[in-house]
Amino acid sequence: MKDKIIRALLALIIAFGLWTYVVSVVDPESEQTYYKVPVVLDGSSALQDRGLILTSSSDVTLDLKLAGNRIDLNQLTRDNITVIANLASITTAGKHTIPYSISYPGSISSGITPVDQESQTITVTVEEWAKKSVKVETQFNGAVPGDYTTDRENVTLDHNQVTISGPKKVIDQIAEAHIYVDLDGRTQDFSQVCEILFVNERGQEVKDLAHVTSNTTSVTASMEVSMFKVLDIVVDVLPGGGLTEEDIRYELEWEQLYVSGAADALKDLETITLTIDLSKLTDSQTLYFDIDLPEGVTNVTNVPQVSVNVTIPEMAEKNFTVFKSQYECINVPEHLDVRFMMEQFSVLIRGRENRLEEVTSENIRVIVDFANAVEGSGYYAVTIEIVGVEDVGVVGQYSVPATVFLKSLEPNTQPED
Repeated sequence: MKDKIIRALLALIIAFGLWTYVVSVVDPESEQTYYKVPVVLDGSSALQDRGLILTSSSDVTLDLKLAGNRIDLNQLTRDNITVIANLASITTAGKHTIPYSISYPGSISSGITPVDQESQTITVTVEEWAKKSVKVETQFNGAVPGDYTTDRENVTLDHNQVTISGPKKVIDQIAEAHIYVDLDGRTQDFSQVCEILFVNERGQEVKDLAHVTSNTTSVTASMEVSMFKVLDIVVDVLPGGGLTEEDIRYELEWEQLYVSGAADALKDLETITLTIDLSKLTDSQTLYFDIDLPEGVTNVTNVPQVSVNVTIPEMAEKNFTVFKSQYECINVPEHLDVRFMMEQFSVLIRGRENRLEEVTSENIRVIVDFANAVEGSGYYAVTIEIVGVEDVGVVGQYSVPATVFLKSLEPNTQPED
């Protein structure tokens, strides 16, 4: 049994040797076809220098039938056969027939020849080449939710223009580069990478872009999204000067204000409050208030000021003289003392006539606050109260000059050395 196996292996080896001898020596020539061998198109840069561009497929392939030694042919594949066609001789647009050359790996003998391919040429199509820049136009899909707003006119783009090049007949059709930004559900600032769609003058997509190149294939669009809110404008009237809110009439120029901003900045903002201090008003007048909003909140009403027309009824007024003996000093630092520089001043008091008749100097309390006093001379705020008589009040703001000094020193004296 062992001898039979050995004899069978020996016969197989002999048969393979005979086959190799026949293929290599007795019948060495053979033919073989290689399908879809790629053609390298050389000289494309020379075409562009002449204002031309190759528009037939750049993925040109050939089916090559080759003859030669069977062993050499068996070593060839579509990947190690090199076919080169040179475009440098083309100087005009149109169809051109150009020759190609074939080369093989260095380890294969030169006895390989093409079969039935005497001309060894290929046909290519060349057109005029053009280049230009087109504007990027932003289009929008959907909308932000109802309580939010975004400025569609101020979109930030990383490319405001796109440079394109390719066949002139296609480039001439392209008028703009469109991008589409999705606004649906947006409630905060965002950036979106958008693909470019090239369109003609009628806004229709230009589709024949196989040979068109651009400096970018996408554009990043950034937008701010703000919450939109309506704020009521309210008036806070501080009584004073013998008047209360019930005594006056006022009319607002604007009763609401439209604002936008981040949701966090607006969540606790419901009203704009304007304060009217009646003690500062001497007659009917129009008051103007600047609109102060928190950081990050924008006044989209575009009204920088709001006016309030205040009508004050006819009231009696009377000037009273207050004397230094009536001053009450509060918050004087322990190490300091004060000396008033003005013996008296006049105070305007307003109210109903019958009530004003009840006011005497004894009803007027003059309080001078020295909470922030420092050594030297200056003016200090005065608070004036009317005690014991209702429906009257002081009109205006008052202050008095005083000199503040150390208790151990008299004013205008120098310490001894």
